[in-house]
Amino acid sequence: MNKILISILFSLLLLFVSTSIVKAEIVINEISPASAPEWVEFFNKSSESISLDGCTLNMGSDSQNVNFGSSDIVEGLQYKVVNWSSSWLNNSGDTITLTCPTLSTLSVTYSTTFTNEEVYARSPNGVGEFFVLTSITQGTQNPDPTPAPTPSPTVAPTSAPTSAPTPTPTVKPTATPTVKPVATKTPTPKPTATPLESPTSSPEVLGDSSLNLSTPSSSPETVVESNKAINFPWIAALLITLGVVCVAIPVVTFFKKKSLYNNSTSE
Repeated sequence: MNKILISILFSLLLLFVSTSIVKAEIVINEISPASAPEWVEFFNKSSESISLDGCTLNMGSDSQNVNFGSSDIVEGLQYKVVNWSSSWLNNSGDTITLTCPTLSTLSVTYSTTFTNEEVYARSPNGVGEFFVLTSITQGTQNPDPTPAPTPSPTVAPTSAPTSAPTPTPTVKPTATPTVKPVATKTPTPKPTATPLESPTSSPEVLGDSSLNLSTPSSSPETVVESNKAINFPWIAALLITLGVVCVAIPVVTFFKKKSLYNNSTSE
């Protein structure tokens, strides 16, 4: 009894494992909604064959189905293209669903408008996301996605370093010394001696009366000196006379007193 139970459990485990493997290995790989006829491509990612017996492919309506039988097998690492004569897929958007008794349901929805030169396919093949491709690869490997061009980094041109101009030294203006004006000493003009007027008459001269005095022809300075020479004897005579008078008065007084004294004595 226990052996039978273990066998049943082991069989269920194998069925579960095999079903999981099938679920993971069969995929909808490419769809052509605008071509005539329309078609869908399946891809078996495993190396083992997978049967689609009992599976149904639906295009959005109960009347739009493709049923598979025992002859519908997808070989390992191979493709199976299924087409139909009716126009069941909408070019602007639709949903495709694969339902199987022993496989998990596969479903793909698109909402892009297609032309007959475009397909909706996985990229990379069998594992990638769906893209609108212009390369139709029915029954063959889908192209890898075109990598977006990496923008080349814009290299800013290295400008040659501009040499800093040598600063011109600021020349401080030389202070111009202020020259104080030197006062020009105006020489005081010497008074011009006014020449003595020539006497209109010849002065009396002691001594020789025949002596003729001529008008001096010398300069004013000479005349002044001459006048000083002429006036000097008069001044000297005056001083001598005063001196004699000053001496004579005491002498006369002395003799008068003596005379009076003698007279008084004789009496």
